[in-house]
Amino acid sequence: MVFIRNTKFRLILALFLLIPSVLLASQKEYHIQTFDSGFGGFFTAKAIEEKAKEVVKDYDVSFKISHLGDTKNAPYGEKEPEAIGFFTAFNLSDIFQAGTPDMTFVACNTASTRRNQANSIIDSMYGDSKSKSISYVISASTNRVKNLLKPVLSKQNVANISIISTPATLKSKAYPEALAKLYGGKLTSQKITKIVQDRWYKKNIKEDITSLTRVSTIEFGNKKIFIYQLAPANWVDLIEHGASKKVKEEIVFRDLKLLKTIIPAGTKIDVFGEFCTHYPVVDSIIKNDTKGIKTNKTQYILQGPLMANLFLERLKPEIQQYKRQTPLTDGDELQKLYKELKPSIVVTGDNVKETRELVNTIFHDNNQTKIVSSNP
Repeated sequence: MVFIRNTKFRLILALFLLIPSVLLASQKEYHIQTFDSGFGGFFTAKAIEEKAKEVVKDYDVSFKISHLGDTKNAPYGEKEPEAIGFFTAFNLSDIFQAGTPDMTFVACNTASTRRNQANSIIDSMYGDSKSKSISYVISASTNRVKNLLKPVLSKQNVANISIISTPATLKSKAYPEALAKLYGGKLTSQKITKIVQDRWYKKNIKEDITSLTRVSTIEFGNKKIFIYQLAPANWVDLIEHGASKKVKEEIVFRDLKLLKTIIPAGTKIDVFGEFCTHYPVVDSIIKNDTKGIKTNKTQYILQGPLMANLFLERLKPEIQQYKRQTPLTDGDELQKLYKELKPSIVVTGDNVKETRELVNTIFHDNNQTKIVSSNP
């Protein structure tokens, strides 16, 4: 037997033998942040949670998922573009002041229309390292539209899509312009039609509200895409402030009639984009009330899963070093990881109660989600 008497060499050997166990034991925690003008972005947080559940089985990582809803300033869809950019940037700044998320997802379509403005403000405050960690929902959504239209346009020269968004998103032309850029096509947009309606949520606000419609076309080669757009002004408030199911059904049904008036008779929609993160709350109503303008091949896009896929795409290159030798299949350790990655919610307004009711109703949460206001 050989004895190592040199203390220095014994120490080096001990450290060398410890390295593999240290590497195996080291767990990486990722902080994932979602942001929206209100509750809607929580759908994105929940979709990310589902992806994260699969990840922790195979990789020695954990997650902290947080959602910030700027309900104090909601709805963004009625506000002026510059104000939207400032609200977005200031909320992102609050996020960065509270910590340093590994990934931040701006799930709000209206906020995403002011991406350049918000990023410019963030860069001026922190340098460009922060804005590089932010993903915005519009690019993921337009890529999905293009993928879904590919089989349609391979068989015919005309495709029809419908985009349901907020008034600010419609006015920005963000989606038609982004799609035209993807296709390298020429964009033509008709004038906006304004429809003045009674405001459902009247608390301290003027009593009327304006919904919008618009038709745009994209032409490239011998192909043409028609984009039928509806911006219902009441829907976000219906969701944020707890309208009854009956009221939601009545107003969604009424407003979808506005969409149908701009779609030529006999035209069927190939892709519906529900491009406001609040709208999954009324997804079943939308699908039921659009039966007459869809086929059995019509696709509906919900944005939570899109952002969750983007989360996974960004995450995978970073986690290979944490691959488990043996995947977790069940047991206390896995359940503990599941519990830790449950998203929490911070709202900036005084609607914690309404937010909890939404979470309990939609996700059968039984008051398990932590929900607080940053302005109690």
